[in-house]
Amino acid sequence: MADRYIRQSDFENSVYLLECPVALEKGAILLDANTNTYILQLKLGNICKTSVVSARVYIEALDGGGSHAYPGVFSDYSEFAAPGEAFGTKKLIPLPNNNAVAFRVYIEKVATENGATHTFEREQYTMAADCRDIAAERETVFNEVMAERAERERIRRIMWGAKWYHAVFVIGILSCLWICVGRVYSGVGFRGVGFLFNALLAALPCFLWIFPWRSIGTPQILKHTAMTVFFLPTLFFLSRIVAGILSLNMRPFHKWFFSSLGTTVWLLVVCVILFLCIFFNVRRFDKSQKFTRSLLFWLKPEQADKIEKKTLQYAAQVEKKSRQYASQANAKVNEKLRARVLGIEVDCPHCGGKMQKDAKFCGKCGGKANGE
Repeated sequence: MADRYIRQSDFENSVYLLECPVALEKGAILLDANTNTYILQLKLGNICKTSVVSARVYIEALDGGGSHAYPGVFSDYSEFAAPGEAFGTKKLIPLPNNNAVAFRVYIEKVATENGATHTFEREQYTMAADCRDIAAERETVFNEVMAERAERERIRRIMWGAKWYHAVFVIGILSCLWICVGRVYSGVGFRGVGFLFNALLAALPCFLWIFPWRSIGTPQILKHTAMTVFFLPTLFFLSRIVAGILSLNMRPFHKWFFSSLGTTVWLLVVCVILFLCIFFNVRRFDKSQKFTRSLLFWLKPEQADKIEKKTLQYAAQVEKKSRQYASQANAKVNEKLRARVLGIEVDCPHCGGKMQKDAKFCGKCGGKANGE
């Protein structure tokens, strides 16, 4: 391949557009030794912070007198280029002849990875007084993107994989064990069924904290923690009811019930505190996280978005109707005040009711306005 294509000359672009996310870094004219034809090779650079998926260029060829050597050539590039990367060197553009001594390359259309399409007119380009160092610009963009990615990764680790999360879950398990076993033992007592059975039955739900503990480092930790907050007190309360039913020598069932309910409330408070620790740490970096949405763990993200959208629409409708009612009420009050101030309404000489100033009879008693 290297023996077939012989490099004849290199050139840089003489026109530029700062708003364009893609620029020509360097061009080369090659001679195809097999066909004895000339070929143009362009090295384009992505100088924006978004990946480029395609580009369309227009190549203008000029002769020694500044006139067009031959009609312009269009070329489409369908290559993926990450921020700061070069592309286009694999595509070879055949030229009609070798009469051109200068080239102007216009980037007319650029499509990026986020779905945006940028179009540029040739009239927007200006002549370059000095050649731009596109390689240096690409390197600058690449370093900035790498720094931003490193910062996002650091924030992501702090959000979803903070080291103190491990301490939170250890404290959560120990606190729940103390509440489930210690308080139940001291408050209710284990008699009849056996201490080991009751202790195991009471402590078993506490190990649900292992479920979110294993999710440290992933966005699932918030969802799994919310699930634990819901299921742990529920399972504990059911286990105490089962233990109370199976116990042969127990207190009256209503005392057992309310004692277990009180312990469940304490357990729920501890679980909610642990959930809030993780939630507020995540929200510190991502304000889009909402408390109600985090608790809807059984819904898929798109379902939660749909419910949230409907809720916002309903709230907007309620606010709109409230404003309409308030506006109508204010209009009525203003109308009455205006009638009093301007003297549009007067008192009936017979019944004392309000009547129009120009009316001949009262609308309430039917008396004449002149008092007769």
